[in-house]
Amino acid sequence: TWMSIVEGFGGMRVRDGKLNFEPRIPKQWASYSFKINFRSRVLKVIVSGDETQFSLESGEPLEIIVNGRSQTIS
Repeated sequence: TWMSIVEGFGGMRVRDGKLNFEPRIPKQWASYSFKINFRSRVLKVIVSGDETQFSLESGEPLEIIVNGRSQTIS
């Protein structure tokens, strides 16, 4: 299901009011992607190999935490 991908492989959680990600990908998969609506913003996440890309499709800049490090997506 969608939640299995987002919370499982994407490692997405909300902590202290911020989106946190710890993305993983099964060896058999080339990539996966999902969109999340969060506080009037739409964030697209693409995970492939050892790279994860984040892009803001709508809304104000968003601070997220990825593997423990803060990033601002605009």
